[in-house]
Amino acid sequence: MTTSPPGEQSPACPRCRTVNVPDALYCEGCGHDLTDGSGVPAASSIPTPSRPEETDEVPAARAQGPAGQDGASTGQDGASTGQPEWVAEIWVDPDWYAVQNSADPMPAPGRTEVVALRQPSLLVGRASRHLGVHPDIDCEADSGVSRRQAQLSRDGGRWFVEDLRSANGTYLAADGAPLPRDPIAPGRRVEVGPGDRLYLGAWTRMVIRPAAPGEVDPVARDGAAG
Repeated sequence: MTTSPPGEQSPACPRCRTVNVPDALYCEGCGHDLTDGSGVPAASSIPTPSRPEETDEVPAARAQGPAGQDGASTGQDGASTGQPEWVAEIWVDPDWYAVQNSADPMPAPGRTEVVALRQPSLLVGRASRHLGVHPDIDCEADSGVSRRQAQLSRDGGRWFVEDLRSANGTYLAADGAPLPRDPIAPGRRVEVGPGDRLYLGAWTRMVIRPAAPGEVDPVARDGAAG
């Protein structure tokens, strides 16, 4: 800030109060005209910083969002996979058959059957056109399975089974545990943990697990079919 020589009065800017040299025409601090004699300028004459005009337009990058996030379910490569999230894997279990005392002959154990579980609630049983029963998971070959054997239901990533008062009961055992001796209580949902085994009828064993990529093909039985 410039100071005045001794003995001379230095005018102070009426706008910003900066002390200027005698006979200064403009304020060194803010550029105000010191010769107009008007003192502090009116508020309307004071320039104000301009603000960008506000619009309702959203920038294109923000409107589109990150690539691949258009509401569709996509895989890591950005393409929709359509892969079922869960499957039921079904076996003919000779050990279970051995303790059931069934009069029906057991089928020869073959390859496991994989059923895609695309619904949050599925009926397990045996189909009957006469009774109007169309289970989502049809255990038709095992006559020890009731027409309406059990209900599977999903809550997020957790699965539950409920016995529907079946004739021979629904059994549940942890992975690696001995064959179960007591059925689950009818009419109550019981959680099916990872690797747990469901035992039904005379020889049916079932495991619910996440589907492996490419595991379910068009010829496999689909749990979404009614």
